[in-house]
Formats: sequence, structure tokens, C-alpha cells
Amino acid sequence: MRKINLKKTFNVSLIFCLFLLFTFLSNITNHSYASENKSTKIAVIPFKNLSSEQKYDWIGNGFAETMVSSLMNIKNIQIVERFLMSDVIKEVAFQQSGFVDENDTLKIGKMTGANIIISGSYQISNDEIVINARFINLEKSTAESGTYIRGKLSEIFNLQEKLANSFNEKFNIKLSNQEEKNIKSIIYATKSTEAQELYLKARERNLNGGGLKAMKDTIDLLEKAIKIDPNYSLAWAFLGQTYLEYCNFAKGGNIVMKNDNDKEYKNINIKYNMFDLSEDLEKFQKSGIKALEKAISLSPNYETYRALAQGFFYLHEKENYEKYLKKALELKPDDVETLLLSAFSNLDDDKKTLETIKKAEKIDPYNYLTYFYYGFYYQIKAKKENKEENLKLSLENSLKSVELNKYSWNANMRVVQTYIMLNEFDKATAWADRLIKMEDDIFSYLMAFMVYITVDDNTKTIEMLKHIHRISKSPFLVGVIAQIYISGNDYQNAYKITREELNKYSENSLLNLCMFLIYKDYFKDCKSSLYHLKISIDNYSKVPPYVQFESMEILQNLYNKQTESCKQK
Repeated sequence: MRKINLKKTFNVSLIFCLFLLFTFLSNITNHSYASENKSTKIAVIPFKNLSSEQKYDWIGNGFAETMVSSLMNIKNIQIVERFLMSDVIKEVAFQQSGFVDENDTLKIGKMTGANIIISGSYQISNDEIVINARFINLEKSTAESGTYIRGKLSEIFNLQEKLANSFNEKFNIKLSNQEEKNIKSIIYATKSTEAQELYLKARERNLNGGGLKAMKDTIDLLEKAIKIDPNYSLAWAFLGQTYLEYCNFAKGGNIVMKNDNDKEYKNINIKYNMFDLSEDLEKFQKSGIKALEKAISLSPNYETYRALAQGFFYLHEKENYEKYLKKALELKPDDVETLLLSAFSNLDDDKKTLETIKKAEKIDPYNYLTYFYYGFYYQIKAKKENKEENLKLSLENSLKSVELNKYSWNANMRVVQTYIMLNEFDKATAWADRLIKMEDDIFSYLMAFMVYITVDDNTKTIEMLKHIHRISKSPFLVGVIAQIYISGNDYQNAYKITREELNKYSENSLLNLCMFLIYKDYFKDCKSSLYHLKISIDNYSKVPPYVQFESMEILQNLYNKQTESCKQK
């Protein structure tokens, strides 16, 4: 029998197409900010804890998050997106006071396009907190008078409202009644400091993507937050969209879920899945919808409307998606994140998609997501026409997105994809290794696997598959690893891993086919080889067509020939 074509078995082209979808879906859920007034753009830096106790460090992020969430609900203000600010914070020096060094203010403006910077510090003693905020107007090269606020630590949310109001007063920002209402709903979304701390940790964990592991960690933190405060609207909104984001990744990973219209294969036993993600996806989906509905019932503002639009987009419920997208756009008509969501609602309309991305770029040329989606757009277009030209444009924009946010796992993964499509595997390998270092996630290893299997590096291919199996516990992957061992005539290792897995999944078709090859070619045991081939054939109909390794006709002919051969012996 000829060896099974490993590349055909794993169907690399299929996995790659899924990745295009994954990285598109995952990045829509990440948090970026923009608005229609291009003359006022604000960078908010986490406040510095001057107290000796590190347990209060999270409060500085709380002040920044409150300012960002409040300001993003004002129509005529742009906020520097959080991804870019994480880069800035790593590169800019801060004074002991927590304020930005005067020489670095211009650097921040250049890096972010901001013309106003909010920074500050706080000190806690006993039950009292003192907040010292500074608002720097880069256009005037002067610091405004700033704000000094003192109060009880137990009244932290009232103090956050005072901080937000102080900024609005100093810059003469006039709020509509609806904007005032929305901002209050953000500041007082919870009255629990413990719940807010968990929410902020979830935001930080999900900041730059990171695949299923980052999403699961985020969900766990948010579930704890809403358990403490069941009425925490921001936590419910973020939880809902993260649940549905996880479902989209996991459905793609579970190849049997690839085609929603494929009723025959949709609910195949998990042991035939490519990845055993050990989650009830239907339960996750219901939890996601429930969380979003809870958020909107508690606080119908821009963030909750946008989260609902994203959720229904994932679920392919066009009517509800368009309904909530419209509401979000009414409140923030030029928000970059919402624009990108609307741009990719119809991938067939190239002209409209490109126009919308260009509009997002014009609003905020420092937002890495815009270039990320340029990269995605040109990858899709390369499948239709001018492949090399469009792929080069995709790479140019993908590298630009990494330049703006080098810590983004999703942006780095886009670069790997594009180098693969350009057949530049040396560069793809280097970027794939970088991806793994960024996040110990199943999709990091799967992307690296795609590179190594293409360049026929069996050692690294097996290494990547073992990492994937460590996370996913998939018998299908063990069968693929066994096939690599068999192709290299390493029957001892092939036998060892296949036997161990068959103890758990005795009817798995691919594992039994591997064992057939081992008994036939290595042990020369006709009876045992036929036994395993028969099990493989009997269970082959349960294998989804897009991961089938041979046709039933070929396997049946093989069985007949092997039967005759055994009779002769």
C-alpha cells in the first residue's frame, strides 16, 4: 500500500482558509477607540500608584479605563486605542510622580497622534486616597491646571466621576443628556472594587489577542466578576462577546463543525474531531447570547450595542446584527472598530469594503487594526485576481500593523499567513517561532505546523503536533504523528503512540489504519493487520469528508487484496 499523503490528510489549504476567518473574527472583538472630531485625540495613561502596597496597583488602570470608557461615549472625541498605549507605556519614561517627562510628551504625540495627554498618580493612606491628575495640551505645549482630588477609598467610584467631570470642565466639553447618562452608566457599572479589578484583569489578558487560551482566561475572570456583581453591565457585555468569539475559534478548530449546513457531520462524537476542545459549544453560544442580552438590559449604551452587533454577526443573524450595528453607529458614527465591523459584513462588495477601511484610516492613521484589515482585505482579493500583487499589498499592511502594535498575537499571525501564501518559508518560519513565544496556544502551534509540514521538516512538524495534542488531546493528531513516523520508517515510535491512543479510542478509523500499516509492514502480522483495517473501514463513515484520508473504495480494495495475500501465506 502506498503511504498516506500527509498533506492531503491534514488538508493544509482548508486549515489556512479557516485561519483567514479566525483572525478576522478575533480582531473584531478587540477594543479600539475613535470618533469624528479629528482635532481632539486623547491619550490616557494608567495612573501610578505612589503607595507602598502593590495590592492597589489595579486602581491606576481603573482610573484610565474609566476615563477611556467615559470619553469614548462622547461623540466628538477620539481616544488612542489601548493596544497602542500599551506600546507607548513600555517605551516612555515616567517621573517618580507618575507624570510623563516633558521631553516625552512630544514623543507620545508623534507615536499616537494625540494632542491631549491624561496622566497622574495616587496615594493611599489608611482609608483615604489622594489623586493628582494632569491634562497636557500638546498643541499649546502647556500643562493645564490639573486636578487634585481627595476622598475615601470606599468612595472610589464617586472619585472617578469627579475625575471625568474635571477633565470635561477644563476642556469645556459640553455633554448632551444622553452622553451624561451613558457616562454615569459606565462609571457606576459596578459598585464592587473586587469585581472591577477582575474586569480590568480580563481586559489586560485579552488586550493583544492570543487565541483560545487568552479567551478562556478572560471568560474565567469575567465569570468571577459577575458572580460578585450580577449587575455589572460592562462585564456582561465583554463576557458575551468573548464567549461568542471563543465559539467561532473552536468551531473552526473542530473541523467537524466547519459547515453549519452539514447536518450529517455536525454532531459527530468528539473522538472524531480534529481538536477535542472539551467544551460544549452550544452551551457557550447560549451563554454568550444571554450575557449580551443581560448587558443591554442593564445599560443600553454604545459599548453594549456594539457588543450585541458583534455577537449576532458571529451567529450569522443578519437582522439583529444590522439592528444593533445601526444603534452603535448612531452613537459613534465614525468609530474605527464599528466601521471595520460594518466593512466586513459583506465580503463580496470589494469597493465598499475598501472605502470603509480607508475611512477608518483617515480617522485614525495610528490604529494598527486598520492596517490589519487592509492585510485581510488584500488576502481575500488575492484569491480572486492579481495574486502576487495583492499578496504583497497584504504583507506591506500586515507588517505596518505589527510596527504599530508589535505585541499583537493576531497581527503577528497575519504576517505568518502572508509569508506562507508568498512561498517565503524562511521568513514564515521565523515569524511562526515568534508567534509561539508570544502565546502557548493551540493556534500558535498549528500555524507553525503549517509552515514546517510545507517545508518537509518532519522533526519540527512532530514537535508542533505534540504541542497541539498536549492542548487538544485529539486522537486524529496522534494518527497524523504516527503517519509521519511511518513515512520515516520509525515504526517503534509509531506503534507506541498509536497503541496508547487506541486504549482510549479503540474505534478511531485513522488510528486503526495506522496500526494496520504497522502490523502489515513492520510486524508482518496478516491477522492483526486485517483486524485493524476492518475496524478502520467499519468506522470510516463517521469521519467527516474534509478530513478523510482515503476513499472508502481504496480501503475496501486494500482489504480484499490483503485478505488474499494472507490466504496465500
